[in-house]
Amino acid sequence: MQTKPPPDDFENQVLSRLDRIDARLDKLEIELNAYQKGLDGMVRMATTIIITAGAAVIFAPLIKEIAPAIASLIKP
Repeated sequence: MQTKPPPDDFENQVLSRLDRIDARLDKLEIELNAYQKGLDGMVRMATTIIITAGAAVIFAPLIKEIAPAIASLIKP
């Protein structure tokens, strides 16, 4: 026949398991924060690359048009 554990033993088991769960959640939170920081950095880098590429596409024809005028101003 199976006997019930004393109430304080059961309470200790529950508290011990809750402590382990809490420790695992803390570890996961740290890992999530590190992942989020890395992701934020990648998003900023991708945004910078896209803006730079867009500016190059937009300004390339303009520079070709203006370059002769600037060259004539610079020449003595």
